[in-house]
Amino acid sequence: MNLFLDELLSKHPLTPTTREHNAYTLIFEIENYVRGLLLGHGIKFYGDKTPLHILITLLDKIPSQRSPISQEDKLKLNRIIDVRNKICHMKTISEREYDLLVECWTALFVKNSASFKVNLLLN
Repeated sequence: MNLFLDELLSKHPLTPTTREHNAYTLIFEIENYVRGLLLGHGIKFYGDKTPLHILITLLDKIPSQRSPISQEDKLKLNRIIDVRNKICHMKTISEREYDLLVECWTALFVKNSASFKVNLLLN
């Protein structure tokens, strides 16, 4: 590690921490997953500027038997809206908020990936 660079980065207030960088990545992936899921089911929305809370409500248009997102997952998505706004406005998030993002991402990507693979094997 470059000690000079580490010291400089630790003192600069606008430099994102690893947690903040990871949080932004998680939000980006979650939002794109939801957008892709809606598009894949032919649900129209207003493009990349559509807010996450609207995208989440549009998930209800996907029939429950065809949706990889459970009601529990939708509740998790609703809980991250305030965290998403903090991240996008470059505000610090708490460890608990970060954990909530990881939990939501895991529910969408890990659980749904596993259930998708099971469905492929069964069909």
